[in-house]
Amino acid sequence: MRAILVDDEEMALDVLEILCKEVGGVTVIGKYSNPFDAMKAVQEQEIDVVFLDIEMPGINGLKTAENMMQINDHVHIVFVTAYNQYAVEAFEINAIDYLLKPIRKERLKKTIERLRQTPTVQVELHKEKEVHPARICCLGTFALYDKEGQPVKWRTRKTKELFAYLWYHRGQAIHRDKIMLDLWPDLSGEKASSLLHTSVYQLRSTLKKMKFAQPVLFSDEKYALNVQELTSDVEEIEQGIKESSTPISNALVEKILTTYKGDYMGEEDFFWASEYRKRVREMYIRFLEVSTEDCQDQKIKERLLQQLFVMDPYQDECCYRLMNHYISTGDISKAVSLYHDFEELLARELREEPGPKIRELYIQASRL
Repeated sequence: MRAILVDDEEMALDVLEILCKEVGGVTVIGKYSNPFDAMKAVQEQEIDVVFLDIEMPGINGLKTAENMMQINDHVHIVFVTAYNQYAVEAFEINAIDYLLKPIRKERLKKTIERLRQTPTVQVELHKEKEVHPARICCLGTFALYDKEGQPVKWRTRKTKELFAYLWYHRGQAIHRDKIMLDLWPDLSGEKASSLLHTSVYQLRSTLKKMKFAQPVLFSDEKYALNVQELTSDVEEIEQGIKESSTPISNALVEKILTTYKGDYMGEEDFFWASEYRKRVREMYIRFLEVSTEDCQDQKIKERLLQQLFVMDPYQDECCYRLMNHYISTGDISKAVSLYHDFEELLARELREEPGPKIRELYIQASRL
């Protein structure tokens, strides 16, 4: 279990941390003398239990606990205090236990065992073993689909972008300052920080509904996505192309052509994805070119050439190769129609004309 300790006395924090290590079963991931910092940690991190002092300056532990449980209704509270008069109020807000200082090791053992027997904690301990057949589609648009095949609805567009951003980094921990710069470049640090905290909270809530135990990790001011079980269309294409060998099988060509529905996050205005978008696009085009050279099936070859033309509709060579294929298979009308469409496209978009090589091919086709 992941725990944080909250007490305005530094010595009390150190003693409780030592006891937790001796008893075992709890990993202390943070100690806080300021309850507001602790509330921020509950919002940003995956925490199972908070050991919380009651008598603290500014805001007492009872109010702090209520705020924490509003932020994360799965967090458990164990009050640690030198006074017993708060016991009734503590259990009224569903505290797991109430420890009196000085804490005895045997008493702490009972508390930790009680925590381990709590149904929600038992679920958390087993969640990492679950299989999550959820899927990401990021070729064309960007969408996350649950195990029922239904698209996940995002609270805000920035929550969606934060998920896409962290997933793009494939589990790498990214500093919060870089995230704010990439996602909120035009906002002040304070405003961007507030929006980041809100988006992280909403993202965690969304992914927890999909049964991910600790979907967003936070450590050393860095965030990382922890959803390795997800599959994606772009990874399937990368893996398929990487493992391909010549001659490339028709089955692989069919799979790649079917899967590539557009550029990586091409319908999203995510500037930080532009470099990877370019790499995936170039990898796909190379695959099409190699597959076209090796392909003996005329129907599949036609689809490959059509896709190459779609990827670069202003290039004479792509149009020429597709026209030449139509001519070689006896489909002259398609070759002529393609030329006219290409000529019109260049005139409308670039105010140019097809080059002499393709014009000559058109003249030859017109005479057939």
